[in-house]
Amino acid sequence: MDMGNQHPSISRLQEIQKEVKSVEQQVVGFSGLSDDKNYKKLERILTKQLFEIDSVDTEGKGDIQQARKRAAQETERLLKELEQNANHPHRIEIQNIFEEAQSLVREKIVPFYNGGNCVTDEFEEGIQDIILRLTHVKTGGKISLRKARYHTLTKICAVQEIIEDCMKKQPSLPLSEDAHPSVAKINFVMCEVNKARGVLIALLMGVNNNE
Repeated sequence: MDMGNQHPSISRLQEIQKEVKSVEQQVVGFSGLSDDKNYKKLERILTKQLFEIDSVDTEGKGDIQQARKRAAQETERLLKELEQNANHPHRIEIQNIFEEAQSLVREKIVPFYNGGNCVTDEFEEGIQDIILRLTHVKTGGKISLRKARYHTLTKICAVQEIIEDCMKKQPSLPLSEDAHPSVAKINFVMCEVNKARGVLIALLMGVNNNE
């Protein structure tokens, strides 16, 4: 068909399809949950385009009706994929494991803020177990699940690195102040280092350090 003579309704449908196509990769790779800001944004965009498609006047012409139907089906497909990505059982499993890690941090992070020893063996073992369980979550090659697992593992592995560094370098506190007059200052500095580590872990895990 000559583009100059193309029916305005067909042109409008093509414009809408371009808008839909522009967010397709974001939908396919969406790795969050249904309460995420980006989920709501994508859902809003696609729903708006569906309304736009429905408002296109076909004038009873078969070719325009078919074009509108195809545009609606493609948009509905992406909406469905977005919902499936956010609610996939393995995505929920990843989130549940992450929330367990958050609970562990909330429970065990208190010594950091009190300036005590950096971590307990129980904390370290708990984090290691969570990492192991995350690596066993199957993604089936699905992009959204691979991204969700990768992002979650990245956060928790960063926590593990802080823990391992702490276990290697941290002496038991407080040190005896009978050894040297400067020990009191050393104790203070080491306590502040522990607090900083605690703050960093809390930030990584999305945990309020005042909890």
